[in-house]
Amino acid sequence: MAMWLYLLALVSLYYLVRWYRERQVVSNLTDKYVLITGCDSGFGNLLARQLDQRGLRVLAACLTEQGADKLRDQASQSLETVILDVTKTESIAAATQWVKERTGHRGLWGLVNNAGVASPAAPNEWLTKEDFRKVLDVNLLGVIEVTLSLLPLVRKARGRVVNVSSVMGRVSLVGGGYCISKYGVEAFSDSLRRELYFSGVKVAMIEPGYFKTAMTNAKLISQGLQDAWDRASPEVKALYGEKFLAPYMKEVEKLPSKLCEDLSLVTDCMEHALTTCHPRTRYSAGWDSKFVYIPLSYLPTVLVTLSLLPLVRKARGRVVNISSILGRVSLVGGGYCISKYGIEAFSDSLRRELSFSGVKVAVIEPGYFRTSMTHPETIAQNLQKSWELASPEVKELYGEKFLASQLNSGEMLRVKWHQSPVMVTDCMEHALTACHPRTRYSAGWDAKFIHIPMSYLPTFLVDAILYYLVRWYRERQVVSNLTDKYVLITGSGAPQGSAQWCSLPLCAGLWGLVNNAGVASPAAPNEWLTKEDFRKVLDVNLLGVIEVTLSLLPLVRKARGRVVNVSSVMGRVSLVGGGYCISKYGVEAFSDSLRRELYFSGVKVAMIEPGYFKTAMTNAKLISQGLQDAWDRASPEVKALYGEKFLAPCKKSLAMLNALRTDNLAMVTDCMEHALTACHPRTRYSAGWDAKFILIPVSYLPTVLNCNVVRNLKDKYVFITGCDSGFGNLLARQLVDRGMRVLAACFTEEGAQNLQQETSYQLQTILLDVTKSESIQAATQWVRDQVGEQGLWALVNNAGVGLPSGPNEWLTKEDFMKVINVNLVGLIDVTLHMLPMIKKARGRVVNMSSSGGRVAAIGGGYCVSKFGVEAFSDSIRRELHYFGVKVSIIEPGNYRTAILGNNGLETNLRKLWERLPQETRDSYGEEYFITYTERLTNTMRLADPRISDVTNSMEHAIVSRTPRIRYNPGLDAKLLYLPLAKLPTAVTDFILSRYLPRPADSV
Repeated sequence: MAMWLYLLALVSLYYLVRWYRERQVVSNLTDKYVLITGCDSGFGNLLARQLDQRGLRVLAACLTEQGADKLRDQASQSLETVILDVTKTESIAAATQWVKERTGHRGLWGLVNNAGVASPAAPNEWLTKEDFRKVLDVNLLGVIEVTLSLLPLVRKARGRVVNVSSVMGRVSLVGGGYCISKYGVEAFSDSLRRELYFSGVKVAMIEPGYFKTAMTNAKLISQGLQDAWDRASPEVKALYGEKFLAPYMKEVEKLPSKLCEDLSLVTDCMEHALTTCHPRTRYSAGWDSKFVYIPLSYLPTVLVTLSLLPLVRKARGRVVNISSILGRVSLVGGGYCISKYGIEAFSDSLRRELSFSGVKVAVIEPGYFRTSMTHPETIAQNLQKSWELASPEVKELYGEKFLASQLNSGEMLRVKWHQSPVMVTDCMEHALTACHPRTRYSAGWDAKFIHIPMSYLPTFLVDAILYYLVRWYRERQVVSNLTDKYVLITGSGAPQGSAQWCSLPLCAGLWGLVNNAGVASPAAPNEWLTKEDFRKVLDVNLLGVIEVTLSLLPLVRKARGRVVNVSSVMGRVSLVGGGYCISKYGVEAFSDSLRRELYFSGVKVAMIEPGYFKTAMTNAKLISQGLQDAWDRASPEVKALYGEKFLAPCKKSLAMLNALRTDNLAMVTDCMEHALTACHPRTRYSAGWDAKFILIPVSYLPTVLNCNVVRNLKDKYVFITGCDSGFGNLLARQLVDRGMRVLAACFTEEGAQNLQQETSYQLQTILLDVTKSESIQAATQWVRDQVGEQGLWALVNNAGVGLPSGPNEWLTKEDFMKVINVNLVGLIDVTLHMLPMIKKARGRVVNMSSSGGRVAAIGGGYCVSKFGVEAFSDSIRRELHYFGVKVSIIEPGNYRTAILGNNGLETNLRKLWERLPQETRDSYGEEYFITYTERLTNTMRLADPRISDVTNSMEHAIVSRTPRIRYNPGLDAKLLYLPLAKLPTAVTDFILSRYLPRPADSV
């Protein structure tokens, strides 16, 4: 059960993060240009109008003048149209030039390849090669040519390419070129997205289900089907028979009832892909897409086939089509992957058509085998030819180094080759000779254990795997002639550095500079240190690094070498005071700016961010001595503020850290070595498990999560009412231990003296009766004198009483007023008096309510007053929002405090009962009184004694940068009272009535 809960939590977290990321919108949308093809009708037409209304600069490509005129009439003047036939190269060239003139230096933000056709669609045997070509020219080759023509403009804007595919690009249901073309669009989009990953261009695919557009017009589809039948050979007609056509046409006639008319489901996906900062790689539009076809695409082929059996002819035999693993995962550009995706689509549709005929269709998906096609020399020659034919712009964009790395990748194929193709031919033979051949055969271990499993993964995971595979391969490449290269390492006396001084020949240059020298002490709370303490560390760790680097940079430039700066995880998350973290943050900033400056000079800058390792710098005795020295030099005020007790736990923590140090320094030096010797070093290296799995992840969290405490708490004043005992008393002591300046208001002299004796001079007390205005005014003036110009950081309205409480009929108006005057009127009076000082500090108001402020479980003034506290808190919170004042409400469950007085609940109820008129007592009955008293007393006995749960909530509301609006300490508050408050009133009444006894006069 726990495992499923964890899994549910992880899935929920994933979708929560995705939802948050996808809500972020690109800035300056009104300055961005988007070109949409196929805008005559359907998705393209609606998207053009949608983006036009949003303020984007829409360039709409239509096939006809009539379509363009109609769109212009429906849109604003900023929308421009152009005539484009995606099957004609000259039309695409003219449109590209037209777009270039309009976008200028800005480039093209979005390209939406929406133009498409569906007919002819019919069983494959009824069609000709020209029928397939007609669809492929528009849906696939047109998409490719338009994309390649406009890609330089999209790159310039670091924009988006949105390709409209279909659910038929995942599951091939009909014959003809449509499914094949959409499979091809998927392959082209996948390979393009991976190529453009580092250029900032994002590629998204839209996979809509069945929608009502010109393409899904039943009459046009029927006519295309009839034409294909009429053109079919007599043999094919005889094979299928006249009876086959009629039910097929009937199915087509039913199509309009299945179509979704809300095209905005698709255009909203397109718009999101163009406007969000983090678009998805695939969008599924329509319930049929989400819940039928996309799930089907992940099933084994045999199950999909059985679920999609068409009405077909009877015949026998086998068709074996050679595809490839690249027909499942598109890894390279060009037509190969696209063609293999197309073969998969064609084979799937053909197999379903022939499933009742006895003809079986199998697909062979081999991995990497040694053939003439996979020979490195052949691949290298083709790659070289493509490079030579590329435009100067493209060559400049990729660079000669890219070509060299691609040629090296071709050489790697030798290692991956399966020498003998027998594994493939055995699969072919099995498909031809077995009574029950498979639908797909995977030949080769790479196909079975890598590429096929990858094809079932979500796209973003496949992209991530490929990214790390490419990175792993790139990082294995080692710089040549290492024995001729010079490296200078600073801090060679430290265990992490070792080098001998050598005189460098000026002609050679310096290949590597490793800035490793550093110091850590003194490290202590910042208030204990002086400017000189900070300077002592900064001079070595930061200014020394900068000066050494700048002095030796000309030599490093000459060798086009490396600069390796040793930073720390403390350069990502500042955990200790003193100059160390500051200097390492500075090293990170210097390294980042230096790396960007030297990018085009061939010099590479890397940072090493080790965790906690055993070196001279992390010697616990030295750090402890530095801490003691800093304490000894601290001023008397600082010592009084922290107290002698603070130093001991600090030293104890250091001793504990000593046990956590990693002895294996090779983890760090291996990173340094890789940065110096790899052809493609990383920009940052994290060494040590603590760095990788704790501190580096923490550094990526929002600051509000990794450092959520208000600064300078020691300078802030907090005024707490009701500090004689209970929550107020414990909170006052808790905040003093935290170093805050507490102004504690007590009701009695005895309570004030006891609290003062238990705490330090940082706490001051005053007597306060919240029911008397003159007492509140005197306390307000006293607080004003204490806080001065800085204002009051927090007001905690904690004073309260619980008695008298009981059935409402047993009480008088005075009983209600006694409680309400303290719990509500007093709270309001104190708040209004203190508010000017709180606004000055932009501080906090923390009001003590109760679970009884959400569910009125007992009669009397207590629940009434707490409901009033909730209302007052909600209204004042909204009023003070723009002043920077935050208001929190504490709603504890049942805790053991002195709120019920010294005499207790039982005595209070007995007094109330005895003063009742005899008539009232008779209506309730003695048994009611006994049972009611017993149940309430038992509830109080079960009260939780751990009142620190409540005071911790109060403390969080005071010290957190982002306090909650409501806090519900206690299991009963969370699991009983809160749910009861959310239920319909009738249900809550029914549940609570089971708890109360039945009166004698009950109905």
